[in-house]
Amino acid sequence: MRTDSSIFVVYPPEAEIEFRNHLHKLLHLLEERGVAFRHLDLTTLPFEALEARGLLPDAFGREFEDYPALRRGLARAVQEALKERVARAAGEVSNGAVILSGTCAL
Repeated sequence: MRTDSSIFVVYPPEAEIEFRNHLHKLLHLLEERGVAFRHLDLTTLPFEALEARGLLPDAFGREFEDYPALRRGLARAVQEALKERVARAAGEVSNGAVILSGTCAL
């Protein structure tokens, strides 16, 4: 799917390993050809966002106490972290590509 200047790839869960292999080949090819890009793997972003706010140690316990509040706070923290990371990566590769993977973690 192509929207504005973005490409969004959707694949079935059983194709995860195959997709990751293709992604690594693509990243290697871009690097070999000198294409400006940054790759952001978002697989651990929710945990990193909690850790940055000092909330990771008791997040799982709080999940049982007030799940809706934890979910809202996590969503806010992840959204802010994602915006910051994408903006920073885009600034590092003007006229280049920012490639996001592991978006299922969001």
